Amino acid sequence: MRSRCRTLVVIAIAAVSLARNQQKIFTIRKLDSNVGFAVTKWMVVKEEGRFKDFEGTIHFDQKKPAAIQVEFTVYTNSVDSRNSDRDNAIRSRDMLHVAKFPTMMFHSVKATALSETELSVEGDCTIKATTKRITVPVKLLGVQYTGDYDGTVAGFETTFVIDRNDFGATGWPALIGKDVTIHMLIGASDKPNSASN
Repeated sequence: MRSRCRTLVVIAIAAVSLARNQQKIFTIRKLDSNVGFAVTKWMVVKEEGRFKDFEGTIHFDQKKPAAIQVEFTVYTNSVDSRNSDRDNAIRSRDMLHVAKFPTMMFHSVKATALSETELSVEGDCTIKATTKRITVPVKLLGVQYTGDYDGTVAGFETTFVIDRNDFGATGWPALIGKDVTIHMLIGASDKPNSASN
């Protein structure tokens, strides 16, 4: 009986190990990624910007896309709207308050596969110490083995909208719209130390 139990335990451990091995850990590469945003000014002008400094990992198995796990951090001081005065306004207490809140974060909790290339990813978004559960659409652009140096590379894209007021970024309501459109192009590799990271 004991021998049978030990056999079952070994089989269970082997099954878990095999499942983990099939899921690759992709490290997000800055040179292959872009974290952009857009807001409306004066109700008619759309202005765009980006964050230049970010990092994260994506656990992904192409055969089981709904098992995806995402950890993503954006460094708020790295905002770039192509205008230094505007950048400083975004960094201010009324908006992101980067001196007190240097990061924004997303941590996935659940995902649903809508097709072979489309996912709905639910997770916790934290901005200015306020955490909200959001759902974002994610498109898989592809997975490709590029060689021993860069390893397997995966591409993802997402566009979604958040209400900045939900996170305490309430400055200049008469000037800037409340809706912020986030557009992200993500390139990631299972070789985190490759030169393009």
